Amino acid sequence: MSAKVIFAVEPLAKAYAEAAELTKLHWHEVAPYKEVNQLNPDMKRYQMLEHAGQLVLVTARIEGHLVGYIMMLLYPHPHYCHVLNAMDDLHFLQKDYRNGFTFMRMIAFAEIEMKNRGVRIMALRTKAEQDHGALFVRLGYKPQDITYTRLLGD
Repeated sequence: MSAKVIFAVEPLAKAYAEAAELTKLHWHEVAPYKEVNQLNPDMKRYQMLEHAGQLVLVTARIEGHLVGYIMMLLYPHPHYCHVLNAMDDLHFLQKDYRNGFTFMRMIAFAEIEMKNRGVRIMALRTKAEQDHGALFVRLGYKPQDITYTRLLGD
């Protein structure tokens, strides 16, 4: 893969049609409880968050083709309302581009964008079954919370 990866902040409306195919791959790869968690993004809510400056979509493109994304949610922390936080809602990179430093460079690009928006604390999440926490630690992140889930009902 010798083509150059271009990172950018893009409006969700611009990237969504193309991202829809990647989100299907992403969903198949990592979604828990697939029997109830059918892929059904709330686009109105995402657009509202983006319009309010609370959602930033970072894309990774090679020769114009979308190969990855990080969608960050920005919010003042409820416990520390003077501190602007950003947490990834989604992050994904096509398997063909996971070797090398592309994912690390995408995170670095997102960090710069978050810092330029006044974010003080950036959080990245990882799935227990596809744990890439070691990569986050290598980038200077520290583990903070562990979440446990349980499917309730039938």
